[in-house]
Amino acid sequence: MEIFPSKNERLNPFPFYTRMRRLNPIAFDDKNQIWGIFNYSYSKEILSNHKIFSSDIHKLLFLQNQVKKNTHEQINGDIKKNVANDTKNIRTSILTLDPPRHRQLRNVILSAFTPNRIYNLNPRIEEVSKKLLNNAIKKGEIDIIRDLAYPLPVTIIAELIGVPYKDHNLFKQWADRLLGANANTTNFLNRKLEQDFKIIQEEMDTYFNKIIQIREKEPKNDLISNLIGSTIDNNRLTTEEILSFCSLLLLAGHVTTVNLIGNTIRSLLENPLQLRKLKKNPNALIPSTIEESLRYRSPVQALFRFLLEDCDFNNYKMSRGQRIVIWLGSANHDEAIFKNPEEFDILRQPNEHIAFGYGIHFCIGSTLARLEGQSVLKQILEQLEDISFMDNYTEESLKPMHDVFLMGVSNLPIKFKERKK
Repeated sequence: MEIFPSKNERLNPFPFYTRMRRLNPIAFDDKNQIWGIFNYSYSKEILSNHKIFSSDIHKLLFLQNQVKKNTHEQINGDIKKNVANDTKNIRTSILTLDPPRHRQLRNVILSAFTPNRIYNLNPRIEEVSKKLLNNAIKKGEIDIIRDLAYPLPVTIIAELIGVPYKDHNLFKQWADRLLGANANTTNFLNRKLEQDFKIIQEEMDTYFNKIIQIREKEPKNDLISNLIGSTIDNNRLTTEEILSFCSLLLLAGHVTTVNLIGNTIRSLLENPLQLRKLKKNPNALIPSTIEESLRYRSPVQALFRFLLEDCDFNNYKMSRGQRIVIWLGSANHDEAIFKNPEEFDILRQPNEHIAFGYGIHFCIGSTLARLEGQSVLKQILEQLEDISFMDNYTEESLKPMHDVFLMGVSNLPIKFKERKK
């Protein structure tokens, strides 16, 4: 059974999700040998149980190797020593680890993403948002993605990491290539992808290694300096682990927010009644508008897990080593949880979406993404009026994000008038 939206459904997969929730909330894709989970309760159940539904890519490769050998050797604490040679080039991160190492590394990075530290960034976020919008207004044309949604988060995350301003554009180049390499694929262990990623990773490693060497001699108040000084059980992080954090933050630190900002403006322009409500009471409704955008068009549409053991999951026989894709985009439209889920409603309460995941892998950068989304929306409402799609707009004129598991567009030009001051 096909568990992936077709290419033609990339910009609007929701009718597909609705059919799957109604007819096949749990479905097995024989072609790709992967399970699809489409409703809210099953999604949360899987994301809550890392002991059966793992994220550790080395364990998955180990199990796949054992299946090939037709053996049933048990996973043990020395798993990395037993994994075949083809795993040595795959770098792990907190996204692809299970406890206890996941918990240890997550605690390290959490020290840089405490709520107080993120909220202290708000003046800088506001400053950058305002400057970007002013520059776009002066040009007389605005593409929400090009002029606002992309440069804001990439600027903020680069500053957090410790990347010089002159090198910020490197982030975009690497992110675009990483996402482009993953275009239209459903196999995140594809050999061709592994080679593409390796080339990009080597470029990033070369760059970040130079910054690490500088910060070791001259530490600053940035994330790389903090990581260099961090310890786990009195042991410093390895260079490999620091490089892994830098790579993760490059993607997770800005791609999600790019999509969030673009999706929010697109959804408001498609729903002018909601935009009018927002204009009447922006201070009160900007946060709930961002939350509804996260639910309605979740920036990350899916997460992966795989089974560490055979499992009878809600009367479906799942086997050790099989992969699972949890469709967050579908779970956040589940009729059993959300009233009128296909409506974009900025007054929606409650709104317990799982756009940032759930359980031990809940997105560390969720507070930062929310602040950046709120900041851009605030600036648009304060400085622009009569915003609308361009006259020649059609949904088909939008270019979807490269990656099949992300929800976002690469372009969103708008018409506007500058608000009189």
